[in-house]
Amino acid sequence: MKTKKLALTALVTLALGACATGEEMKSDKTNVLDAAALQAVFKRGGGSCSWKAGSTEGQDFYYSTVSKSMGEADRNVGADTVQGSWSLKGNQLCVNFGTEQCSTLEKVGKKNYKATFGGVVYEMGC
Repeated sequence: MKTKKLALTALVTLALGACATGEEMKSDKTNVLDAAALQAVFKRGGGSCSWKAGSTEGQDFYYSTVSKSMGEADRNVGADTVQGSWSLKGNQLCVNFGTEQCSTLEKVGKKNYKATFGGVVYEMGC
């Protein structure tokens, strides 16, 4: 179990490396949500998103403990839960499960999005 948690933490840290460098993600895709559209996804403050990255699936729960666009988060992968935080910064969703990582969301369906954290593409349903 300890090895599984360590592997999960390493995966999350590696997979969510995009914002650690402080570089803003740029995209030429027209379906990328702007700041107003991203805030509309989280209009009630917080919420949850299920996601898949390669063969790994999980669900993130966002709690608005600081404001409607910022607070604590839980990431569930299988039976493991990692606690962290989340925030909306401009047109990016930022999550921190050890290291803060940010990504724009590209709309690919009614409530489906693609995000790239640390070079890994996440298919998300929020």
